[in-house]
Amino acid sequence: MPARILIVEDEVITAEDLRDILTEAGYIVTGVMSNGPDAIAHVEKNPADLALMDIRIKGKMDGTETARVLRERFNVPVIYLTAHADRETVDRAKVAEPLGYITKPFKQAELQAAIEIALYKHRVDVRSKEREDLLSSTLRAMGVGVLSIDREQTVTLLNPAAEGWTGWTSKEAAGKPLQDVFTLLDERSGEPVDAPVAAVLSGDGIEELRDAILLLGRKGTKHPIEASIALTRSWPIGM
Repeated sequence: MPARILIVEDEVITAEDLRDILTEAGYIVTGVMSNGPDAIAHVEKNPADLALMDIRIKGKMDGTETARVLRERFNVPVIYLTAHADRETVDRAKVAEPLGYITKPFKQAELQAAIEIALYKHRVDVRSKEREDLLSSTLRAMGVGVLSIDREQTVTLLNPAAEGWTGWTSKEAAGKPLQDVFTLLDERSGEPVDAPVAAVLSGDGIEELRDAILLLGRKGTKHPIEASIALTRSWPIGM
């Protein structure tokens, strides 16, 4: 199916030129709106795959605010159209996480290339988000604790079972060093013990925690623990 594109532009000539270019290129123009509220109301009834948005449209809502609402409420990405590509304007426009900028007057080839790149990136982002949601729901349903870290051994995720063991919520733990959240002690001596993460990172195998290891919870609780550490795409530590 051809991509559905909304034009938000208050300069009539520019808007009509855009409509003609997009239609000739095979896209479906869902509508041409001149202000933010009309654009939002239009998308509610006419879903779009992408919006071409003038940053400085007239009215109470400028292009940056309108783009933010379209992104947050309808997941419609935006390419900005602007004759004012100064640093202040660009920085302000970043709030809506645009997928591109086209400076007026634009060339047809440049515009079409920017649209195709933006559509491709948005599709990739959507698929990635779907995979993350599936992984997250799977981890939440598991009875075994799972703690995920990145290459710097910084915590990125805890599932509910891991939250119960460590005393940390996933939100609180995110960004913390592994040792702060997954604190291990030797049961006999009480001395800290490092999880064998480095050995896993340097190879493809699975490392098991040795016997007589305690997990020190956030509130000082101590529990015997068995755990395996394996290298996967999401770098999990299973408990």
